[in-house]
Amino acid sequence: MSEPIDLKSSKRMSITLIPRANTELEWLQGQTQMSQTDLINRAIQIMGFIERQLADGKELLVRKDGEVEKITIV
Repeated sequence: MSEPIDLKSSKRMSITLIPRANTELEWLQGQTQMSQTDLINRAIQIMGFIERQLADGKELLVRKDGEVEKITIV
């Protein structure tokens, strides 16, 4: 469920997605049943979190079956 919108601090935008981003958005909608707006808001928040962590000298790691892979975002 979405959080209530504070109209005083919200921002309405019109964006054009590149084909790859649009494909991912459609896939995510199918996986999560979330709205496009909620998914884009979440993506921005996640990117902000990751950038703050990297700026603080931390690394982004993914672990699967005991194997760890360092992720580099360019």
